[in-house]
Amino acid sequence: MSDDTSDPTPVEARIRKFMVWGSWMFLIGLLLGLGGVAVLALSQTAQIAFGADRAEIPDPLAFDSRGGDYRLTLLADPLAIQTPYIGGNNAVAYFLCTIDLADGTTVEVDGGTQLSRIETDLGIEIGQFTAPAGATTATCAWKDGRDSSFYYYSVASSSSIVTIVGTALLIVGLPILGLGAWLLSRAYSARSSNLKRL
Repeated sequence: MSDDTSDPTPVEARIRKFMVWGSWMFLIGLLLGLGGVAVLALSQTAQIAFGADRAEIPDPLAFDSRGGDYRLTLLADPLAIQTPYIGGNNAVAYFLCTIDLADGTTVEVDGGTQLSRIETDLGIEIGQFTAPAGATTATCAWKDGRDSSFYYYSVASSSSIVTIVGTALLIVGLPILGLGAWLLSRAYSARSSNLKRL
């Protein structure tokens, strides 16, 4: 019996290699990216769930700091069906928060000056601050002094390790995902051109 199968040509071998590598890189990049998003989302969900209560802007929010990093998150009143963190209106940029620390000092967190922020269906990060242990009061308000209109915020302890891990997974995963997509597109393009020549 004769064997009709033949060794692939150099072009076919290169196309096959591109497809294999592209598929693996796309899958790995996708998993890393989704893992990073999941870590950041779960971190914010846990912080909101176990946070130091919530207050309506511009009411102050008092809590006992255990010392460390804290994150301010802009929420929405679910009964008012408002989602200030969705729709592109960037409401968080119009808030300024003043933090009275236990050591007598005051820090400000400007929602409009953050280089990056975590955003999920539960809320959007206004900013972060570091507080010593003791009685702490956060007060977030509109920069122009307008009324709240059902805007709420919360304060929660922030784990820098979890944020770093989630961000690192995203930073590593997205380029790998992009390279995998590029390799696959090159492979399919070359395959199409090769078939046309045949």
